[in-house]
Amino acid sequence: MNRTETIPGTKAMAQRIVNAELAFRAYAESLGLTADDALGAFVEMRKRRVLRVDAVNGTWHVKHGAFAEAAVIQRAADIHAGRA
Repeated sequence: MNRTETIPGTKAMAQRIVNAELAFRAYAESLGLTADDALGAFVEMRKRRVLRVDAVNGTWHVKHGAFAEAAVIQRAADIHAGRA
């Protein structure tokens, strides 16, 4: 059975959200975080609404440039893991 999208374009939009998450995780890992910490930082920063995912372009943005610093992302990962 061929499954079709209920709303056209939602599959592509979901893929762009995943691409934005992977791009953030790659950025966090380039700053020295582990893969698990990068995922934790992504989840925590989205929960606190300092990181926005653009589903149209497949990119991520922070509210202020300071939120993209390594120490802040590490702190978000620590909070998510319960280490802070």
